[in-house]
Amino acid sequence: LGTGSFLLTTGLAGALNGLAAGGMLNDDDREFGSEDDTTGAGFGMVGGAIIGLGVGLALDPRLDPSPGDAALLNSGVGWGAITGALFIPVFDAPSRIRYATLIAGLDLGAVAGALLASRYDVSRRRVVFIDLAGLAGMIAGLATESTISGATNDSGSGEKSAHYALGGMAVGLGLGTFLTRNLDLPKLPRLAPTVTRGADGAGGQTLMFSLGGPL
Repeated sequence: LGTGSFLLTTGLAGALNGLAAGGMLNDDDREFGSEDDTTGAGFGMVGGAIIGLGVGLALDPRLDPSPGDAALLNSGVGWGAITGALFIPVFDAPSRIRYATLIAGLDLGAVAGALLASRYDVSRRRVVFIDLAGLAGMIAGLATESTISGATNDSGSGEKSAHYALGGMAVGLGLGTFLTRNLDLPKLPRLAPTVTRGADGAGGQTLMFSLGGPL
């Protein structure tokens, strides 16, 4: 499970990097995401996916990632790509800078996920819960922005929505990490007090108190 997820992530990360790089290099009209960029983006996506899979195949035998390690890398790539995409409307930058922002967010997320996987031993289940908390935080942030805009008769903007989504995402991921901090700890056995009769040193009977249960 860890190997398949790891290869999927490296292939996806390579494809997204290639797509953004191809669009940036083919951006002759200086318009972000225009039809003029699609040819370069398509070739870049295919080439990036092939390179990403190749890198994954080369690293997998050496790293031997566990399901939790692969999940952390998946999460880092996903949240890095989302963060890079949300930063695009925040800054009024040229189109090639926007493509570079996507690449930077994706790659920084991948690096962060890899570093966390190398330092912490977490389960896939905990990573899933943290990701769900981050998603819930984003939805809550956007809902808050919509409520405030409706109450103030503000039409809103992409930049403002991105701010609320980024804030909600950060809060959600932080809360998810905190609330699941004990999820991977070993569970203590359930012991119950028992009373039995036994022989004492003088040959008589005595009561013996002990704790018993499945370990």
